[in-house]
Formats: sequence, structure tokens, C-alpha cells
Amino acid sequence: MNKLLFPMLDEELFDKQNRVACWFIFTNDLAEAYADYRFKKHNIPENDVLTLAQKLIPNSPELLEYRYQLLQNYFAFAFHEIPSGILHGMNGATVDEAREGLRALEEYTEISKQLGYLEENQEAITQMKTYYHQWINYLKRNDSSIPFSEYTKKP
Repeated sequence: MNKLLFPMLDEELFDKQNRVACWFIFTNDLAEAYADYRFKKHNIPENDVLTLAQKLIPNSPELLEYRYQLLQNYFAFAFHEIPSGILHGMNGATVDEAREGLRALEEYTEISKQLGYLEENQEAITQMKTYYHQWINYLKRNDSSIPFSEYTKKP
């Protein structure tokens, strides 16, 4: 079905900027599959669908919730190796990637506030922000003789 549907959605969403097509994607749990299709077919980053959707339907609770879930998954993966380090993709994050993570954390904080989740997420947000800053400072020191787990214990 998606082989027939997704090319039509491409035309409606990206050529005609059809809000109904956008709404259809995000209210029928097709966003991930459609983004994957766009990446494979057009080699377009997966988040282009969400970016356009947010432009067409600003302040949509469904889109905020979708972005919130994407960011939660991103942070869960990025931090799952703590105390060893912070990941970006399959490798340790560089200084620039850690700064990108901090910007994503600001967005996550704002979305949490809009969705009413800030209070329950505040502790995790503070902890992730601390780890990002420690990771950046650790990488800038360029001294790999001390593991990150030991570096974070220093006063």
C-alpha cells in the first residue's frame, strides 16, 4: 500500500503543500515509514517531513509529541554509554556534535514545557546538560589517559 500512497503524498505534501496530507501522515502513524521512504527514494534527510509539517501546521500537539518522542529516542541512545561517554550515531560525539546535542536539548526543554512534561523531565534535562558540558571540556583537554568516567568524578 505504501508504494502507492507515498508517491501521492510526495506530490500533495511537497509540491502542493497540502495540510490535509500532512495531517494524514502524522495522525495515522506513517511519519517514520514515510520519512524512511523519502530518504531511500530521494536521499533526503528524514527530518524534512517534520520540518515541513511544522511549517504547515504550527503548534500542532501531535507534531510536538512526535518531535518530543524523536528527541527522547535521540538522547536515550546518545547517553546509553554513560559513564563511558556520549554518542553521536555509532561514534563518540565530537565537540561540535555535543554542541548540536545541547541545542537539541534546548528544543527538548521547550517542547517539554509546551506539552506539560517539563517538571517530570527537569532532572534528566539538567543531568544531560551537565554531561554535555563535561564531555565538551573533556574533549578539549585532549588527554585520553583519563577515562571520562573518572573525569566526571573530579571536583
